[in-house]
Amino acid sequence: PTDAPRPLPPRPPLVLSHVSFHCDRLRRHLHFNAALHIACRSSAMISDDDEEDPGIVYRSDTEVVRLLVTPPLGDPELVCAFSVKQEDGVRGETPCETYGEKEEVFSTPLHAACECRPSVELLKVLVGGSEGRRAMAQRDGQGQMPIHVAVDFGASEPAVRFLVEKWNRNPDRKKCSLNTTGLDDYLPLHFACNPGVDEETFTYIVRTRPDNIWEKAGDDFDLPIHLAVCDIEARRVSTESATSAFKVKALLNTA
Repeated sequence: PTDAPRPLPPRPPLVLSHVSFHCDRLRRHLHFNAALHIACRSSAMISDDDEEDPGIVYRSDTEVVRLLVTPPLGDPELVCAFSVKQEDGVRGETPCETYGEKEEVFSTPLHAACECRPSVELLKVLVGGSEGRRAMAQRDGQGQMPIHVAVDFGASEPAVRFLVEKWNRNPDRKKCSLNTTGLDDYLPLHFACNPGVDEETFTYIVRTRPDNIWEKAGDDFDLPIHLAVCDIEARRVSTESATSAFKVKALLNTA
């Protein structure tokens, strides 16, 4: 019949890359974010279960991330996408010399995920291919690799262990990721002395690379023990409390 609807033409394949989207559609803090950056960060939510002490709850949707990085609809290259297009930024010779937006500049989706205490399942999706392995070595605008971000933001022991072991299985890596330096020449152990890192994660980092307890970093040439004590002082916790002083105790026992 002449009045029958005409079939729609086939749609071209959708490519989810940071070039495909105009910045007005996905702009956040004036940066060119890929959809994957937003998916990896959107898992952080404020919990109001405790009205007196609301906290952040992380619930990542691994399937959404999987869709974004899996062909034919997704693009695995997204894992290595910078949060701004490189030619739009003013960059020095090293990531630490980047001007302006610091960690947000040149951050990858893997960095974004590591800010939100990722599950091992989510990390497996992000670093499963060759693009993910490259992303593990990329540095953001502060010179941080994903392992530094993960530890600094209090990732769980299984997540940190997965990142370390995944890195170490790559024959191109000359040293353990726990021996790599980030901002202010801090090792992951220095970042682990910050508040929010639990005992299991801290113990794993110390036991895996015990010699790092003697490494100095920062403008004040801090040892990890100095940073751990500062953490206690900042929270006004007595050093006699075994629960709160577990970092100091672990460092002293290792020494």
